[in-house]
Formats: sequence, C-alpha cells, structure tokens
Amino acid sequence: MVSHPLGVRVALAVNDLGSLNALEYESTKLPTTVRAGAAYEIPMPSIDGSLTAASDFVTIIGEKKTHLHLGAEVNYRQVCRRARLSDRS
Repeated sequence: MVSHPLGVRVALAVNDLGSLNALEYESTKLPTTVRAGAAYEIPMPSIDGSLTAASDFVTIIGEKKTHLHLGAEVNYRQVCRRARLSDRS
C-alpha cells in the first residue's frame, strides 16, 4: 500500500499465482485474482472524526470476470460505521 500526504492510499495485490499440488483424486487450479484499489480520507474535525471513501476493482483472470466495489466509512469518536456497494449478483 502506498500513502500520499493528501490522504490518498492505493494498493495492488495479486493472489494465487502458480499451481496447487494434485490432490488424491483430482487436480485443482486456483484462479489468479488481481485487486487494485484506492481510498481517500477526509478529516472532519467538526465531528471529531473522518470520512473515508474507497473503491477497488477485482479481476479473476481465468474466468474473465471483473467486479467493482465502492464503500465509505465514517469514523466518529473512535466508532466506525461502514457502507458498501458491489456489482456482484
């Protein structure tokens, strides 16, 4: 994860590279997943907290599927409330 002085954070992750050993009865292929996302934190001193907005893309390489996730988090005096939206059905 990389942070910027303006409160922007970005990250990239690649999961399940390589292969899985053959199991006793059948072989299994792990789907390679690529995730990229960003978040922006807005300080809100009037409520003694902050608002964070985030989004990420998730791509499953072998299945040619891409998903978009959006979310927000309000931090009010050390208590967080979260909401999210996903295009998954």
